[in-house]
Amino acid sequence: MGKQPLISVIVPVYNVEKYLTECIESIKNQTYKNIEVLLIDDGSTDSSGLICDKVAKGNTCFKVFHKQNGGLSDARNFGIEKASGKWLTFVDSDDYISKDCIEYLLNLAITTDSKIAAGAHTTFYESGNRFYKGFEENSVKVLSEKEALNHILLDDYLDLSAWAKLYAVELFNDIRFPKTVSFEDTATTYKLFFLCDKIVCGGKSVYNYRIRLNSITTSGNFHKKIQLIENTKKMCSDITAKYPDLSQAADRRLVWAYFS
Repeated sequence: MGKQPLISVIVPVYNVEKYLTECIESIKNQTYKNIEVLLIDDGSTDSSGLICDKVAKGNTCFKVFHKQNGGLSDARNFGIEKASGKWLTFVDSDDYISKDCIEYLLNLAITTDSKIAAGAHTTFYESGNRFYKGFEENSVKVLSEKEALNHILLDDYLDLSAWAKLYAVELFNDIRFPKTVSFEDTATTYKLFFLCDKIVCGGKSVYNYRIRLNSITTSGNFHKKIQLIENTKKMCSDITAKYPDLSQAADRRLVWAYFS
């Protein structure tokens, strides 16, 4: 791979004391070592902040920042501002990644000269059920911008989640996650795709996404679900303005948002 670039791993942390150690250990044990890990304690009221401080003692690649609660987007944006790496990746603090996650994604990006590399992921429920999502295992797909946008509209092999992806840092020069907005990935990821002529997708599951009963995704909060519809409307409008022939996929995505 030649000279190993610095990778910034941004981890927003808020009241996840039950899961945080597993998340941190999965990052600490990466096969790729030239990383900085930014633990952004977003005003936790449990022991999450203390866990972050304990991990950072004697481990120079971990950096801890304690800030007033501002939500997931605000914590991610804070991390972007503090990052020093040539590449960025996001890990939610109740999830965990495979040992070779960063090495795998970086290899994909470099060998295909892509600014975004996406891996497959495994969704798992606290009941024990697990589901794989991605292209064929061990496959590598180099998609055009349009092809990648079509896949996120169809939500088949590639999705909108900020995690399980590696980004060239310059993609965030003018893009940030919207604050005080739920389902922020729906309002952001497609804009990053707009800046790329291609996106590489690997079929290896490198990210383990935990579904919790009290998460934003599973909660019945009406106003948060309305935000999903508004974000999806804007995304579909922006994509079809650039690619009118993706309108059918966009309509399907919007119908899905309403049913959700």
